[in-house]
Amino acid sequence: MMPEDQEWCPWCKHEYHGQDVCDVRSPSVLEIQAGKEGPSCNCKGQSTHVPILQQAVPSPQKRPVEIGGPTTRLKYGDNYVYVTVNLVKDSPFEVFINVGKAGTDERADAEAVARLTSLWLRSGGEIREVVKQLSGIGGQTPSWESGELVRSVPDALARVLRKYVGENDA
Repeated sequence: MMPEDQEWCPWCKHEYHGQDVCDVRSPSVLEIQAGKEGPSCNCKGQSTHVPILQQAVPSPQKRPVEIGGPTTRLKYGDNYVYVTVNLVKDSPFEVFINVGKAGTDERADAEAVARLTSLWLRSGGEIREVVKQLSGIGGQTPSWESGELVRSVPDALARVLRKYVGENDA
């Protein structure tokens, strides 16, 4: 539920905080779709509000011809997860995850997570956000590796990326 002191713009359907751009992260879009009414902002359709989805989105950086980085092996279930983090200027640029047999759902899911993480990193996204979102995701066969519980393939990726943001396990 949106607090009463916040307003939403009936023309762009996003929360208005008095800035030049509306905030797409607000719950106002869902509330509007549910038929709830809110106070109208002062823009009256004349504002410079532009929904975030219509704003310029950063394009992913092109991949250099040659790139490299460390590969970390973590135990997960009866297998090992291999996470490769390729670096550009000592910062993660892309990741690859290799787990299980080719053609399995586990392998496909791992590839999807790696591709989306790489896209996020190449587009200028914060590594800290990836770590925060993937840490602690549980899977079917958690395993202990070097005194730490690896809960899933995404959790393994978060553990490898954590060293690039300086976070320790809690």
